[in-house]
Amino acid sequence: DNLCHIAHNVDIGKHTVVIAGCSIGGSAKIGEFCWLAPSSTILENVKIGNYARVGLGAVVVKDVPEHANMVGNPAIDFRIRNKS
Repeated sequence: DNLCHIAHNVDIGKHTVVIAGCSIGGSAKIGEFCWLAPSSTILENVKIGNYARVGLGAVVVKDVPEHANMVGNPAIDFRIRNKS
């Protein structure tokens, strides 16, 4: 999409959606069928599992497991956040 920053050595899996304003740091690995919301940030060397979703403006600072729904800064799984 528009105004995305994708740094060097980034690997993005098939059918992954990268939406406007998203920033992905160097050597990040994004799985298949992921969704990266507007203005989200993925730091360098972070791995995001298949089917994961990163919410609006979230800042991902560590690896994300498959099927996670990451929100906030620093990003945590939405399901874990709701339990606390």
